[in-house]
Amino acid sequence: MKKLLFLTVFLVPLLMADMITVKNGLSYYSYNQTISGHKEMTIKISYDTGDSAFVFIFGNNDFMTDQVWVQIDESQIAELDSVIKKYKEWNVKASKKGVEINKKITSINTEYIFFTYGDNLKNSANKELICEFRSLTEKKHLLKIYSFMVDIENEYIDPTFIALFNWGHVLALERAIAPAKLKEYRKKAFDTVDLESEFE
Repeated sequence: MKKLLFLTVFLVPLLMADMITVKNGLSYYSYNQTISGHKEMTIKISYDTGDSAFVFIFGNNDFMTDQVWVQIDESQIAELDSVIKKYKEWNVKASKKGVEINKKITSINTEYIFFTYGDNLKNSANKELICEFRSLTEKKHLLKIYSFMVDIENEYIDPTFIALFNWGHVLALERAIAPAKLKEYRKKAFDTVDLESEFE
């Protein structure tokens, strides 16, 4: 799947052939730079039994780019968990000291990032997620995760993906990627594949 360079919506079923939805309902704020506004959106987690990796599908607050698909393996999920722990640590410290902090935590190199663009699904040449700690006030702080996406075939198609997580969003995400949950997701995915194989 990660070898594909360009996909139209007609090929989406092929891309999704090995993907099993294992978690729905995670929330975050999707920020749209064009309108300078954000909207609460949801994240769906799927497991790709072919690639043995997780795919996070973000609903996106952009009429041209309404979904962003990020594939990460378990080592990259461990990096994300470390980001969450650092965000929580800094959140408590900044709130206690009554200061505003805007600072990069780290970057995560993903397996791939796809994004919708109108009726097409594009493969981003840039697969990096940048993770930052961002203060709104001295007591309210966000985890910002974003990517400067660019179509691998057309450099002029370059939407920016910006995800903002408040404290509650972060705690829910942390619970969703706990090792026990990942094990549960894998089992659910392969059980689903086994069940579907009985109907061939």
